[in-house]
Amino acid sequence: MRLFWVILFLLTACSLRAQLPEQPNILFIIVDDLNDYQFSMSGHPQIQTPNLDRLAAEGLLFNNAFATSPGCAPSRASMLSGKDVNYTQVFDNTDYITEFRNNFNEVQDNALVYTLPEILKDSGEYFTYAINKVFHNPSNNDYDAAGGNDCARGQSWNRMINFGETGSVTAEFEAYKYLGIFSFGAIPNELESQLRDYRIADSALLFMDNYASGTESACGRPFFLALGFKQPHSDRFIPEKYYPQWWQENLNEIMGSKPYNYPADRYPVNGFIMPPQPPEGEFADYYALPEGSIAQNLADKGELNSFIDSMVRFGTGNTRPGGTLQRNGTE
Repeated sequence: MRLFWVILFLLTACSLRAQLPEQPNILFIIVDDLNDYQFSMSGHPQIQTPNLDRLAAEGLLFNNAFATSPGCAPSRASMLSGKDVNYTQVFDNTDYITEFRNNFNEVQDNALVYTLPEILKDSGEYFTYAINKVFHNPSNNDYDAAGGNDCARGQSWNRMINFGETGSVTAEFEAYKYLGIFSFGAIPNELESQLRDYRIADSALLFMDNYASGTESACGRPFFLALGFKQPHSDRFIPEKYYPQWWQENLNEIMGSKPYNYPADRYPVNGFIMPPQPPEGEFADYYALPEGSIAQNLADKGELNSFIDSMVRFGTGNTRPGGTLQRNGTE
């Protein structure tokens, strides 16, 4: 009787296995500094993200997901290794050692580490391909460049490429700095094809088209293609066609008027709409952090205060935490 059930189980398992689809190809997209402002996340009303919204509508959207740490290096090291920050010992960007695997050693009692792409490559029989910033250091990305041909490499990736904008393009950005100071602004549309994120997407499409046509073998395996987009990380130089009509080129030219949407519920809008603020007042979320905590220290070490201080010099917005909210010279 027992043998009958074993045989029945094996037959059923084989039948189910025969019905399963082949291993799917995986496109993994990771983005720097992306907030929940897109419409599909009930975010900022002036942010238009049609492609992200379409992706969310066709897939599965998690509205209550959290990073293990609010920082680039610690978050990526944790997610890609499947270990929390207490294990990785990467608590902020300054803790991160350029070579990913050098963050794991016997001294820290965390020498054992496997990465998501490594497991997919070695155990899942995937062809793993990284384009730009997937691990924190995009020039390394846990790639064994000396490991032989693409089909026999160690570490995380069978193939990796990393590129940025050319020096001539980044030099041209200087002319488009906002107020001549801040590292963001509207650049000519014809520069778009030279931006790194455009080239990332273009490279990914070329690979997938070649794979579909059979001219890209990928070692005869399904692919795990990881794309690391930089935007909206600074520096934020964006083609002018993506800027809305109400964008104010120079706030100095409208001193004395309100740059913010007024009244607050006006539609169509006549100025910036501020993101939702804590009901207790400006920076209440900052003050809610435990005094001297890792979270508050991370906030203090970031660009928040220096950016706000710079904006205040031009009479454009808030003061840093501890000050009084100011807008156009009024309190």
